[in-house]
Amino acid sequence: MAAADHVTGPVNLGNPQETSVAELAEMIIALTGSRSAIIRRPLPVDDPVQRCPDITLATTLLAWQPATPLADGLARTITYFDKLLSERRESAEVDRAPEQQRCVSRSCREASQPGGMLSSPL
Repeated sequence: MAAADHVTGPVNLGNPQETSVAELAEMIIALTGSRSAIIRRPLPVDDPVQRCPDITLATTLLAWQPATPLADGLARTITYFDKLLSERRESAEVDRAPEQQRCVSRSCREASQPGGMLSSPL
């Protein structure tokens, strides 16, 4: 990215509203309907105390301000990846031969075992 000569170092982009990792994890679990558990562990000694970007340079140099609230951005991101993963699953199911498709029923699993009706001698 081209910048004026007097601009050195990084320019932080982000949301200046501080959000803890625990709050972020709770939001993601709520938005996805996940049953994941949050496991809390002691922080590493060198862990940053504050996770809030200073966007002063971005505001001054680029006239930039965040336009998407965190919850909206997370919801849009989750929707995007859910759609992407669904399309990939559908594509993989179409590409697989019937005998390679995942067996979920007991009879299908038994049939695919050695000696079952789907197995073939070598």
